[in-house]
Amino acid sequence: MDEQLTFFNRFVNHLSDAIGRHGQGGAGGGVGPIRHNKLRIYCHHSDFHTGENPELRTVGGTRGTATVFMVSDDESATLFLALTEVTPNAG
Repeated sequence: MDEQLTFFNRFVNHLSDAIGRHGQGGAGGGVGPIRHNKLRIYCHHSDFHTGENPELRTVGGTRGTATVFMVSDDESATLFLALTEVTPNAG
């Protein structure tokens, strides 16, 4: 296993642990490495839901997704984390 994959897996594990401490994890999964010329691409996606917290004004909790995307060229890697809140339909 290479250093970039180890870093990616550790980051995803820490993110999953944080979601588990503050909410409930849902569906998700990952792919990678996918090779494209000299690049390797990794991706992991997870849904989550938090409970209500009157201090944070999260009535009904918050639903969202966490997506981790990393591109590596065997010498360096760039990792992106996107957290998206999913608001239920009001209508």
